[in-house]
Amino acid sequence: MNISQWLRTDIMNQSEFFSVISLSFVSASRILGLCMLLPVLPLYASHFGEASPMWIGFALGIYGFPQAILQIPAGRLSDRYGRKPIIIAGLIIFLIGTLIAAFSNTIIELLIGRFLQGSGAISSSIVALITDLVRPNERAKGMAVFGITIGLSFCLAMIIGPFIAATFNIIGIFGLTAILACISLIIIQYIVPNVPRNQNHPQTIVPIQVLLKTPQVLILSIGAFILHLTLISLFTILPTLLRDRLDIPLPHHGSIYCILLVLAFLAMIPFIVLGEKKHCLDKLIIYMVSLLALSTAWIAVMPTDVSFMLIGAWVYFFAFNFLEASLPAILSQKVPISSKGSALGIYSSCQFLGAGMGGVLSGILLEFTTYQTIMMMCSLFSLLWLISAYSIQKK
Repeated sequence: MNISQWLRTDIMNQSEFFSVISLSFVSASRILGLCMLLPVLPLYASHFGEASPMWIGFALGIYGFPQAILQIPAGRLSDRYGRKPIIIAGLIIFLIGTLIAAFSNTIIELLIGRFLQGSGAISSSIVALITDLVRPNERAKGMAVFGITIGLSFCLAMIIGPFIAATFNIIGIFGLTAILACISLIIIQYIVPNVPRNQNHPQTIVPIQVLLKTPQVLILSIGAFILHLTLISLFTILPTLLRDRLDIPLPHHGSIYCILLVLAFLAMIPFIVLGEKKHCLDKLIIYMVSLLALSTAWIAVMPTDVSFMLIGAWVYFFAFNFLEASLPAILSQKVPISSKGSALGIYSSCQFLGAGMGGVLSGILLEFTTYQTIMMMCSLFSLLWLISAYSIQKK
């Protein structure tokens, strides 16, 4: 069964499909805004007063800390008072942070802007709204479509980020982000349907402490932490490696990312379809985490050769795209409908905390050690995830 046949089988109705696509655009716009900076910021340190590798690492990952702190409260509030007001407030905060970052001249100003971007913590509310608007028997498919869209947005960010920076400088990235944020506000306010309030009755919400004790919620959230820690860690070193060690100029970075990510995405789709059809996503995750550990170790020990570098990066992106699409889809099936916002808040908090810690740890390590140390750290974290996931699956 190919992807088109899969989508046509018991396909979502028009309203459901339109809601998923609209909310996917909103979430993808935020991913673009946050991730377009990843492949270029290490190469533009001189624009911020010759910021050291440590400060660049902080700037890459700092958006993750407010996201981590606010996702659970935002998800909880969306369970009680509705999804759309929380999403709109988060988009406005995100837009303000984008504008501050766009006109920043120092690394501190950039940090403030990125921090405010992260303070618009709406990921869990968006995912919960999708599951509110899609029938129970179609939620897995809706989440898979959403996850694939997020994977595509990450791929697109890696491709167009270097092109926009080379053409319009970094301010061009923030300008495009601001435009997408404004479009997203219009979509949420006027296009996405409202959810009946009786779907989110406060007395039926599972307490946070109970959700935290649920093994599947815990291991999936830990996995999200490690996945995004490795992502930000990789991009603290990858742009510089491509330019300085492999002699690839910035204007060509987008082409490199395009080839790698498109091939990784195309390779990932059959596994997503297979996992949904055979109900074996849990088992496939074990294999993908193994590839995550192997690819980061490969990058750490490889010689400075283009072919070796690209092989390791392709395997990493293949595993990353699959896991990024699959983890929230699995989580949405493991928790009661009344507590999806809270559970996805826990998941998103761990996800963004991983991004923040990846930037901080990698920045500090790069200041005093080499890129090999950073990649070995990523491989070690991936191995810990693999052991934990395998243990849970065996129970």
